[in-house]
Amino acid sequence: MSSAVHNWFNSEVFLWRNLASVFWSILKIPVVLIFFNFLSGLSITHPLEWLFGTFAVVLTSRFWLCALVNTACLVLVSRFTIPHFSVAADIDSSMLMSVLNLLRWKRLPLLVISSVSGAVSAWSLSGLIGPEYGSLTTVIEPETRLTVLNETHLFIVASGILAGICSFVFFFRDRQYFLAFPNVHRLKLFRVKNGTLQLFKTTSWLSLHVVKYFYILYCLFGEVPKMWITRSFNINNNPNVPEFSTFVGLFNPSLFWQTYLCTFFIIFMWSLARIMIRIYHTERIEFCVNNVLAEDADKNLADALSCKESSILQHLAFLDLNWLSKYSPSRRQELLSLSQPGGHPRAWVATSSAALQAVRELCDAIRDENTAVMSRVSVSAQKSVSNFSSSSYNPSAAGDSYSSTFLNTDGSVTPSSSDEDVKTPSPLMKWISSLGNLPFLSQLIAEYPDISSRRLFSYCQMHIWAVEALSQIASKSITEDKYGVVQTILPSLIRTLLDLYEAMEKHFKLTTSVLRRTNGVYDGPPDALLRFELHAINKAAIYRIVNSYQLHLEDLRIGQDYFRKLQPFIAYHA
Repeated sequence: MSSAVHNWFNSEVFLWRNLASVFWSILKIPVVLIFFNFLSGLSITHPLEWLFGTFAVVLTSRFWLCALVNTACLVLVSRFTIPHFSVAADIDSSMLMSVLNLLRWKRLPLLVISSVSGAVSAWSLSGLIGPEYGSLTTVIEPETRLTVLNETHLFIVASGILAGICSFVFFFRDRQYFLAFPNVHRLKLFRVKNGTLQLFKTTSWLSLHVVKYFYILYCLFGEVPKMWITRSFNINNNPNVPEFSTFVGLFNPSLFWQTYLCTFFIIFMWSLARIMIRIYHTERIEFCVNNVLAEDADKNLADALSCKESSILQHLAFLDLNWLSKYSPSRRQELLSLSQPGGHPRAWVATSSAALQAVRELCDAIRDENTAVMSRVSVSAQKSVSNFSSSSYNPSAAGDSYSSTFLNTDGSVTPSSSDEDVKTPSPLMKWISSLGNLPFLSQLIAEYPDISSRRLFSYCQMHIWAVEALSQIASKSITEDKYGVVQTILPSLIRTLLDLYEAMEKHFKLTTSVLRRTNGVYDGPPDALLRFELHAINKAAIYRIVNSYQLHLEDLRIGQDYFRKLQPFIAYHA
């Protein structure tokens, strides 16, 4: 059934959410183009002509041709961007690996498409700005039809290439591919509104930095593409305009303004499309709890919880289970009801088993990581002890040092065979080790703190929902469970939560897991908060169950060891 629910999700949910997000992004292109044309034709001295020209361009064919070209570029970039979206962020071990991972084989197609689409988008936008930017060549002597290179057009197109590359870098650097599910579920309209306003502020600042670095790169390497174009197409340079590779040529406020607007448009539109994709894919799905009808067999919640073929589907299933446990009494009654024929709680058994299995798998992974950390600590301790003992003073070493040399007849000293066996590091190894001691390189290759712990808990968002949902259903089953089906898994639930709590407590003691705050606000990566949130949710879940079953805890067959572990929670409640 996992393949069935996976096929249903891909064909009826994932595909249509991609199409809807790209479609709404396309509808915003004409609006943003009008805003772009409004700013590109800025003229304070002639305001009426400026406003009239802005709205007159909308009725021209070049405006809609530009919109069509940018639509094609947006669809192409989105097509290659969607496979990179994930419910877990990629956690690089060092700053150097963060740079090298941008050049993975599976990311290179997106890099090529982004750079080419950026150049094409900038080319279409240059035609919308005005005739002085719209063509690669220009005629400076109408009588002789002398055609020269229009470097302003080349400058705008080249800036589009860098804007596309920077958009690719921002996508991975800022974790725009990370599908972070919101804590408060709101309508898509309000999420798009808040995301657009924040994106506008961020892109305005980022575009300024991109243009700054583009000016520097064009000063250094701008002659290379210009020389290739002039030689390949036999085009002369414009003698009336200073070269842009010099400071005088680049000091052009109008060119800077148009370059900034083109860069802003490309980064803003592509980032807006990614926001729409994130909003659509993090929207909650209501799965079928007890599939009585045949057409609902592919939408079963229990099958989606155990489907490991799609991590997005599995996270959406746990999100729906968490939502069901808090805000849907009717669906909880359906979950805790008896299935016919036979009168067995098939829906609850399948759902709770899938959720408990996910929590147990995480608990086992934490235990394995704790064992690995302890083994690494013991090995490092043994090395330090052996180094200390070898470096300590040995009285016989002094006599051995004198007896290890022999005096020849000519007065020279010959070392013994034991000295010759000592291997000295090669010059290459010395050079590599010296490079690693440089401050800049050591910072590049230094491993981030808690990297193994962050990778361990990168997928624990669904476990947070599982723990909270199971505890919520268990606490509310006292008044809602008519057939006592929840009590059948209650001992197993308590043991699993206690095991997870004990494993996480030990993990936090073995690692340097510290929640760092600046002025009371956490300023680190968002994935680093998941482990602390899971620990807090798990502790709250145990307290919730103890509070609900305080009079019946002794009747539960959880074992003496687990009952002893539960005593601190019982004593705190008492």
